[in-house]
Amino acid sequence: MWKIVFARIDDRLIHGQVMTRWMKGFPKASIVIIDDELAVDEFMKNIYTMAAPPGVKVKVFGVDAALKEWSQKTSVEEEVFLLFKNIDTCKRVMDGGLPIATLNIGGVAKTPQRKGISQSVSLSEDEVKTLLELKTKYNVDVYLQMIPDSEKIHLTTVVEKYFPELK
Repeated sequence: MWKIVFARIDDRLIHGQVMTRWMKGFPKASIVIIDDELAVDEFMKNIYTMAAPPGVKVKVFGVDAALKEWSQKTSVEEEVFLLFKNIDTCKRVMDGGLPIATLNIGGVAKTPQRKGISQSVSLSEDEVKTLLELKTKYNVDVYLQMIPDSEKIHLTTVVEKYFPELK
């Protein structure tokens, strides 16, 4: 069974900031990426594995395989740093029973449908609705924060400032 030490949505997945800043706080953790497309792409899985610091294990699962892995009962809890490419995948995993207490939104690219919230995070109204649903349904603390020493912006602040119609 996994001991989730950090959960992050970042469409870049493993990149310099994740490795150099966030992983310092979790030196024993393996990286677990949950993404259906990446799980079947051996070439890209190898790229992400090579992007991790030396000694850090990287595992890639599709949603169903991740939920199966989570449900396996073992005597040793493996510390994991969860990475999701998008909000919908995170929701599917949580709806499937994976408990996430805090959720960091670290990188969501700007598109015409999304409003820029911070330097690295843009969100659509539908994505904010999904995050609000997760917050309410699973009591998860959702916040935006690029790196550990940058400002933490809680979901309630995002809604008040950028999506007041969702209050």
